Amino acid sequence: MKKLIATTITALFALTSLVPSAGAFTLTETIIKTTIIDYNDIYIDDIGIDTTYPQYFYADVCTDGMTAEGVVINYHANGLDKTMELNAVPEDDCKRYYSWNYSYFQLEEGDTTTLTVTIDYYDNFDEDNETNNEESEAITISSTATETTYPDLYISDVGISSDYTKFYAKVCGLDTNDLSTINLKFTAGSSSKTKSITAPASDACVTEYVSIATYFSSLSEGTKYTLTVEVDPANAVTEEDETNNSLSETFTIPSTTTDLKLSAIGLADDGTSFYATICGTDSGSVGSTEITFSANNYDNKLTFTAPGDGVCKTIYSWGTSVFSINEGTAYTLTVTLDPDDSISEADETNNELTTTFAVEEDATTDDLYISEIGASATYSAFYAKVCSSEDTSTSTSVSLKFTANGYSNTKTITNPSGGSCSTFYSDGFETFSIDKLGGGTYSLTAEVDSADVLDESSESNNSSTLSVTFADDDDVNPDLYVGDISNETYLTITIGNKGSQDYPSTAGGSLYIYIDDVLEWTYSLSTLADQTFRDSGDTSEVQPQVLDGTHTIKACLYPDSSTSDANSSNDCRTETVTSGSTDSSSATYDLWVSDSGIESDYTNFYMTVCADEDTKISKFAYINFNANGYDNTLGIMTPADGNCKTFYSWGMSNFSLTDGSSYTATATVDYYDYIDETDETNNADTFTVTLPTDSETLNDGLLFNPSIMFVRIGDLDYHNDGDIKQEYTGMINSSDTGQFKVIPVTDLLFEDSQTDSYDETTAGVSFTSEIYNHWDGILLYVYPVNDDTDPSRYIDIWIADQEIKIYGTDDLGTYDLDSSTDNKIDIQLIGYLNDYSDDETDNIFDNLRSLSDNFNMFGQDMEDSSDDDVNEKFQGILDNFLKTPLLESDSATNSFLATITASTVEDAVELYEENQDGIKETLYEDGVNPFKDVDIGEWYGEYIKSMNDKGIISGYKDEDGNALGEFKPGNNVTVAEALKIILETTGQGSSDRIPNLGSAANHWASGYIAKAEELELSIIEDEDLDLNREATRSEIIKMLFEALEIEVPSYDESSFTDDSLAGTALSEVEYAKDMGIISGYSNGTFGYSSSINRAEVSKIIIETIDTLGL
Repeated sequence: MKKLIATTITALFALTSLVPSAGAFTLTETIIKTTIIDYNDIYIDDIGIDTTYPQYFYADVCTDGMTAEGVVINYHANGLDKTMELNAVPEDDCKRYYSWNYSYFQLEEGDTTTLTVTIDYYDNFDEDNETNNEESEAITISSTATETTYPDLYISDVGISSDYTKFYAKVCGLDTNDLSTINLKFTAGSSSKTKSITAPASDACVTEYVSIATYFSSLSEGTKYTLTVEVDPANAVTEEDETNNSLSETFTIPSTTTDLKLSAIGLADDGTSFYATICGTDSGSVGSTEITFSANNYDNKLTFTAPGDGVCKTIYSWGTSVFSINEGTAYTLTVTLDPDDSISEADETNNELTTTFAVEEDATTDDLYISEIGASATYSAFYAKVCSSEDTSTSTSVSLKFTANGYSNTKTITNPSGGSCSTFYSDGFETFSIDKLGGGTYSLTAEVDSADVLDESSESNNSSTLSVTFADDDDVNPDLYVGDISNETYLTITIGNKGSQDYPSTAGGSLYIYIDDVLEWTYSLSTLADQTFRDSGDTSEVQPQVLDGTHTIKACLYPDSSTSDANSSNDCRTETVTSGSTDSSSATYDLWVSDSGIESDYTNFYMTVCADEDTKISKFAYINFNANGYDNTLGIMTPADGNCKTFYSWGMSNFSLTDGSSYTATATVDYYDYIDETDETNNADTFTVTLPTDSETLNDGLLFNPSIMFVRIGDLDYHNDGDIKQEYTGMINSSDTGQFKVIPVTDLLFEDSQTDSYDETTAGVSFTSEIYNHWDGILLYVYPVNDDTDPSRYIDIWIADQEIKIYGTDDLGTYDLDSSTDNKIDIQLIGYLNDYSDDETDNIFDNLRSLSDNFNMFGQDMEDSSDDDVNEKFQGILDNFLKTPLLESDSATNSFLATITASTVEDAVELYEENQDGIKETLYEDGVNPFKDVDIGEWYGEYIKSMNDKGIISGYKDEDGNALGEFKPGNNVTVAEALKIILETTGQGSSDRIPNLGSAANHWASGYIAKAEELELSIIEDEDLDLNREATRSEIIKMLFEALEIEVPSYDESSFTDDSLAGTALSEVEYAKDMGIISGYSNGTFGYSSSINRAEVSKIIIETIDTLGL
């Protein structure tokens, strides 16, 4: 460190005496006093245009008494700025740094400008002298600035990574576009590594790395070394300047005591997987690492969380089938911990172990056979009933091959076991080029285990053949069609059924109506007010609105794919129509609030909006709920034709209401007075609401009505992350058996009947459940036994040394079980049983069915269970528990319980067949999520489900606000849609003021545009912004980070090859990549200016939420 030395010379007449023989003399003593003062400074020593690199401005940056790691420098010329973050400026030294090419500043040869360079541009460093941080100089661009005869390579920075695992070097080039590959040599201590790299493009830089553990293992911890990096060390390239090809930096590798050790490996006791036990020393900060199991020339690489200090953890591989292990054969197992050497450890020699093993050979008793095959009219597909012998213990993935009409269709199934049977279906008849309405006889063959994966005691009974005949008679099917299209008083579309069979009441479908080739309305056939079109030979009329002028109208019917349509050629019709005498401009409107208040569970305000009979057109308008000085403004489509609609506010937390207090609230329709009405005085309704106290709302009816509940225990999200096996013992009881009871309906403990069990108790149920990478569950019937209204009753759950009390629905949800695993317990309400209406019946049925689908998708046990086991047990639940009691007329509690215990599966199925119109088989084909067009198995499925669960999105709705069950993941997102999704994600919501942006006037997203203006999101700065254009990928990232108010560091370079399209979002995209939110495309691009669909947006949103812990 540079010191200032202040020296003071003091002359002291220290001694004066008189000596008789010598006379008087003076002794002078000089005292030098030195003061050392610490001094810290960074400054600009010189600036200009470099003679070696005349295309660039330079600045010589110096330090006194300090290093300046990450200091920011700014070059200003010709009214433009270029800000750059520098690597560490060496202590007590100077270093030259270059700006971008002068063309960046829009300068040409012969131009004169003033160059100003400022160091510590953002004043982040504490200096003793702040006056020397800026220099200015007049600069003239000479004609020699572009006359570089030869290319030039140079090293701009070298060093060691922050985790001390890699050396790095930043290699830059001038006029290097003609170069291909060059050599780069790293030297430290007695070791060196030369690697071939792709030469940087002209006026660009690349950063290269080498592993210290791999190439410089001789370096010792705690010792200082010099790293020297040379580009083109053999001088293979003729360069303009050969003096700048190397750069050196000193470094020290710190000592480490962190160590991970493999203590044991082998074959698991059940022979189905391998295990490895890992122990940690000073390993609390390691986080995630990897482990590789290798056997029989196959590898299984897994990521897991390293054990903490002094803790050991056992990790299991995937099943031995991944390694193609055969019984009775000896193999070598090698397990390697931290195979890529990404962790710096005190001992790198204990990360690998090897052992030999053999899987014992058992005589197989497994046998599969086909018991029945045929054609299913319901599913428009072939089916095969696959059965197993009672001694069949293996349940695995096997193939089922259907062959007909010269075509084959192979499905992968999980075979039944233990003497059970399961029915499986092929793809549709069209797969076999068969028209089910065209008649004909075909030979059908079904073969199970066609790939001969399963070793069976008999292979001769695996196939069956049958002749299948299809009837040639269109008249037996319904035939939906579009009839007349007219526009007299209203635009009117006639739809009907020409077939001799009714269109089933349970069948869905859609009606699309286009005006001048633009899709204007989408109707769900199930929600049309007039359903007579379903009847054979009958019709219905659909009247969307009054329509003026001449227009081309196209109407298309899309029947339910599960129902036959005899003639699809008449499903669409196009007509050009001209309006009759009706003039929509003279139409009258009147809306009013007929009722308002708070819901019985005190969760939302509501208002019922009505329209008079002369109000013929549904329009967009805003409604407003006001209470306690807070507003909640929402956009709606108003009712019409004398109808009423009820709308709900957001939750009570938006109004900051206090339990036990009274408030005056107001509900207003057409809040901004967008609609010209005949009567404006009836648009608001005021009411008084008193919130109950905590004791009054302690129980919201959950334990006062008979209901079905479902409890899941274990790895709810099915992470194959190697959690150790955990055994949980617990109880689920009623707090007072005199008030209500909790009884198990059936067990869903699928993994291992020897370790999993449950028993009924006086108050409820006790259970033991062993969990490993799956979940177990149990259905409970909760019912009151008296009319006591005491709100203190609760369901008492004891598990993992903790107590969970369920007083009401607010207490339902997910609770952590222990810190060493990601296991949880989840308590759900499936439905109430005091309402035997078809709607409630369908709701409970759908919820139970979705549990079956959910288990198949996420809860399947890796070792012992199969989809068919799950389906069979759930079918027993549905038949024996649900269908019979809910279809009987007697709803008394005691009779209900008696029905459960007395019913048989056969009686239930018979009763169900007699009453099948009262129950829909499923709400959608995939009950795991609320959207029909989202495949939960696709990469985007879980992201979209999570978005819906968090209330960020809800899917598309029809004009009446009813959910269509469609998310349309492939649809590109518009700017308006992106703003809504992002502002809902961040909790900002919408604003009730009118936005300033001109294009937002009367736009459905105007509330979100206004909120974006309040937050000063940069995209709103464009006065000509088209809200309906497609948003780009980079805009999504930038809007999201701005709405979250994330402080984004500055990046000068992009890691993607299409960075020329980055615009102002380069830093946000790079930061998102560093955070692991995005990764870009496999070709090295990000697609900055590309459109982005709803599935991709969902992924970015959920990754951001998970990364930031929102």
